[in-house]
Amino acid sequence: MISIDEQATYPNSMELKMTGTINGHGLLKFGWSDTSFYRSDTLRDDFNIHYERLDWYSDTCYFKYVPLTATKGDLNIDCKIFSSRK
Repeated sequence: MISIDEQATYPNSMELKMTGTINGHGLLKFGWSDTSFYRSDTLRDDFNIHYERLDWYSDTCYFKYVPLTATKGDLNIDCKIFSSRK
């Protein structure tokens, strides 16, 4: 889970980069809660996924990785949630 800082209010967009390597297939989901996912991406081998300025109205973003055939690898997440300030 990634949260926006406490000084922020009115979240409105997000930039998200997910990169890494796995030795098979996996599923990476992200969303507004740990049970409600906005999007899922199937990962394989080397991956580089970049979402620029997604409409995002939550102050948190939850991530869930599900290995399908992969048994090892690494994942890097760079997530920035943008909002107005108080």
